[in-house]
Amino acid sequence: MTQHLARTLPDSEIAGVENSLVPWLIGRLRTLGASNHHWAFGNFWQIPLGSYNVVYAFLSPAPMARLWEKAQKEMSPGSLFVSNSFRCPGTEPTFVIEIGDWRKTELYCYTIPAASPQANAPARDNHHRLRPT
Repeated sequence: MTQHLARTLPDSEIAGVENSLVPWLIGRLRTLGASNHHWAFGNFWQIPLGSYNVVYAFLSPAPMARLWEKAQKEMSPGSLFVSNSFRCPGTEPTFVIEIGDWRKTELYCYTIPAASPQANAPARDNHHRLRPT
């Protein structure tokens, strides 16, 4: 996903993090030469989310409640949290994107509410926000 975004939005800064060696290596090879894509090997729980306008996660159902809590705490109001295939328990997505692939993938998109207790600085201007049309 991040590789596609980096190609589609060349004026944006795209960052990705993976903690499994083989997927990280594949992603690293796919992003070689992309000056607007930063691909890191690491633990996303340790990465502050406050500087991102959009955060995309493809995990499992187990950590989604905790990740949604982290996103609400750290991301700027109005920014977007996107979960591939798994809903955040206890809240309804702002909108859902149906990908139309063989997996029938759905992206659950959540706008960070204005009442979100923000821990970090506002999002940087060089990121693009995805908005429903």
